[in-house]
Amino acid sequence: MSLPSINKLIEQFNITMFNTDMKSYFFPITEKLRLSKNVFAYHATVKAIKLERDDVINITLQPSKNWKGFISGQFIDIMYKIGSIFYTRTFSISSSLKEFKQDGTIQLSIQIQKNGKVTPQLLDGLKVDDIIGITEAKGDFILQANQEKLLFIAGGTGITPFRAMLYQCIDENRDVDIIYSCKKGKHLFADELKRLNTSNIRVHFLTSDVDGRLNAEILKNKILDIEIRPIYICGPSAMIKDTIACIQEHQLSNQEIYHEYFHATDVSNFVPTEKIDSKIELNKKRIEINCDNQSTILETLEKNSIKPKHGCRMGLCKECTCTKLSGKVYNKLTQKISDNNTEDIQICISIPIGDVKINL
Repeated sequence: MSLPSINKLIEQFNITMFNTDMKSYFFPITEKLRLSKNVFAYHATVKAIKLERDDVINITLQPSKNWKGFISGQFIDIMYKIGSIFYTRTFSISSSLKEFKQDGTIQLSIQIQKNGKVTPQLLDGLKVDDIIGITEAKGDFILQANQEKLLFIAGGTGITPFRAMLYQCIDENRDVDIIYSCKKGKHLFADELKRLNTSNIRVHFLTSDVDGRLNAEILKNKILDIEIRPIYICGPSAMIKDTIACIQEHQLSNQEIYHEYFHATDVSNFVPTEKIDSKIELNKKRIEINCDNQSTILETLEKNSIKPKHGCRMGLCKECTCTKLSGKVYNKLTQKISDNNTEDIQICISIPIGDVKINL
């Protein structure tokens, strides 16, 4: 029997037997059923909530027993209800795998976006023992095998996946230098990171509004053997782009560079001063929608009351991936313009450049 049928049956039963509506009594049961019927095949119980700093909260979750676990560096989507609408957001797992194996919990360290729809609600609205929907752990920003010496470079809240990775490196006796750049007083886990400082783990704190941006001189002075260390970078997209360019321009390393964007790229550097009007053709729906080069495809569809499947809105979870059949789009993360050929795109980070046809 479908969930709507169950809800209807409950409603009719209550009205007939008690002349009242007791949906609120049965809501926790039907809510769990609802969570299990969509892409959020798992749920988690909130075990603790605390402020990490004035704009970051740390949430401890205990996933349901059928959850398959994670690899250090991965993220999950969570589903949070505001009013009658469920919203999904993507957050990195910031706790260690050992912690999950010991007590079955994971931690998410979440920055409260001042003008955000969901994150400002979490601090006041989320309570201990609440149940939220979660996805399986996702993402390929994970440690590669057979890398004994590593360099981590973190910017802002991009430190969160590295926190989990550092504990993995300690367990595996890997040698790690981590450069963590943040504004004064904003370094997350500062005391904990200082305690982790050993002969094998060296944490270098940079204060961006004092030391300036990370540059070749800082890298060479801090990391004497940088040329032999595979490099992992996580933070704002502009920081990642500049760091990679610096490393390559000065030929600082001959090792692989791995990165994960922690925020979608600001498109202000791309959008031309003159707005260009065009159309998005939805192949399956056989309709055309007016668009321009000021908004992503997802934003344009939503403005036209079309609600395609999506998740993080940052290009991480890939829930909004669909096939572009023709036309060019600008990718906010890679900062590249596609060609006219058929390819898979993520509509949350794709801005149409002229007419675009997609398989939706």
